[in-house]
Amino acid sequence: MKNFLKPSNLFLVLANIVPLLGVLFLGWDGKGIFVIYILETVLIGILNVLKMLVVYILNGTRNEPPPSPGDNVGGFFIIPFFIFHYYFFIFVQTVLFFAFSSIRDHSIKEPFMVINNFAPYLSGETKYALLSLLAANLTYFIDGFVLSGKYKTETLSGLMFQPYKRIFVQQFVVIFGGFIFMMSNSAVAVAALFIVLKTLADYLSANYSSSPKIQNWIKDNLKSTADGKRELTKEEKETIERIFGDKK
Repeated sequence: MKNFLKPSNLFLVLANIVPLLGVLFLGWDGKGIFVIYILETVLIGILNVLKMLVVYILNGTRNEPPPSPGDNVGGFFIIPFFIFHYYFFIFVQTVLFFAFSSIRDHSIKEPFMVINNFAPYLSGETKYALLSLLAANLTYFIDGFVLSGKYKTETLSGLMFQPYKRIFVQQFVVIFGGFIFMMSNSAVAVAALFIVLKTLADYLSANYSSSPKIQNWIKDNLKSTADGKRELTKEEKETIERIFGDKK
């Protein structure tokens, strides 16, 4: 309970409650909620670049692991590499979403015109949801990264992987949501379900490093096989650490 009551966790949960209440009780457009979450993914990338700059300026490369054979990107150049790779991924993801949506929504003329396609969904009420997500992510950046001193133990290579844990959830939301929008004019229930799932994923991701209970819960659920239980390999453990959080 003490861990849950941290300011960063409270803001995270409250930020996701705003769009949930909007969808269920205020008549907010389900598509608008998906668009907001795409924009949140953009915001997370921007904040991650700021984290990487803080780490590079204050820590340099002293915490970086030895480069792997054939690793041609290191040091400061990890930052522009991340920007290109991450935002190209988001661009493709967004085009897919609008391509699915355009089948029923004829106001979307060209899926590749992503900036123009965002505008109709950013109505007055959904802007509040976007602002709440902005506040939550800024609070986590300041409280959970800078003031906590977490940046002192971070690495550029580790930070590069961190946003993809949310990208994976976002990709599922966008692609599956696109199919739902293609088949139905209403996505309120689906949007509400995804908000709940995303809140859980955000909470687990944000607290993975500091909570052994969360680490054990995730690992126990990932190591199940058709034949029963088995121990995770070293490579699997390292992959889990890169996706969900930092090594202690």
